[in-house]
Amino acid sequence: MTLTEARARVQQELATLRPDYKRVLNPTPYKVSLSEQLYTFTYDLWLRMTPIGELT
Repeated sequence: MTLTEARARVQQELATLRPDYKRVLNPTPYKVSLSEQLYTFTYDLWLRMTPIGELT
């Protein structure tokens, strides 16, 4: 797939989304489902990458 083809495909897919998902101000949340395995992976990655602040 060329860059031009990829760009055209993305534009086609974005055209199928409702306007309220694409608006800049107060967009409607787009809900997705994750498998338990992907959720666990994402959560673990987030925990490793989140800086922990110092306690004073």
